[in-house]
Amino acid sequence: MKIILLTSNELRHKYFRIKLASNNNINLVRTFCEFDENNLIGKITKKFPESTRSKHLIDRQKSEEEYFENFCEVTIDNSNPYLIKKGEVNNLNIVEYIKNESPDIILSYGCSIIKSDLIEYFNGRFINIHLGLSPYYRGSGTNFFPFVYNELQFVGATFMFLNEGIDTGEIIHQIRADLYRNDTIHDAGNRLISKMAEKSIKILLNFHKMNFSQTESFNKSIDRYFKTSDFTEEKLEIALNNIKEGNIKLYLENKEKIDEKFPILKNESIL
Repeated sequence: MKIILLTSNELRHKYFRIKLASNNNINLVRTFCEFDENNLIGKITKKFPESTRSKHLIDRQKSEEEYFENFCEVTIDNSNPYLIKKGEVNNLNIVEYIKNESPDIILSYGCSIIKSDLIEYFNGRFINIHLGLSPYYRGSGTNFFPFVYNELQFVGATFMFLNEGIDTGEIIHQIRADLYRNDTIHDAGNRLISKMAEKSIKILLNFHKMNFSQTESFNKSIDRYFKTSDFTEEKLEIALNNIKEGNIKLYLENKEKIDEKFPILKNESIL
């Protein structure tokens, strides 16, 4: 199977592309890796070096190293990475390259918003991975804010066909995070990325026999949308205090009843 991946260049993205390319049945012909010289951690640590957010983001980097660095160091990188600046994924020369390669599937995870005609050109073959559970949580930081609002049932990942909206495409499959009582936000997120990578491989390998007509009746009482600017000191302090007060433990004790109120789409073709 011939795949092109559009992603970013943090360690978690590097892990994801190497993990995909390590499967012998996946031909990752090119990975376009966007880098951002003014990324969130750079902005926060430079402007607010002593802030809780700075520590949180530095701890996230350390956690990613613990979860992903060893794998990336010992595994042969067959992902054919090509480094580009943030936003260049929409450049005409890259768009034309992708069209000429004619991949079976385009996969996007963590890259800039796609503004080119690739969405229409590869209609039904362009999959976006959203770290969050749409339609409940959309936008940025969607696996952070459930810790703020004590809605841990919404920590997860959504595989969807890409459209021109923000996390509004037709949903293919969803997974919830595996949480444990002593987790940090970073533990939950990085363990989810590992699970998401495994599920991505399964979706790609079973794509041509998957059932895309499945639907789910989502509970429309929750529809939250976040921007990067919503990640404030106040929100982080609330999230950390909620964990300190035992919100993970409380959720796990009532997980089945809580999850049942907010269904997600599980595609039977890849269970």
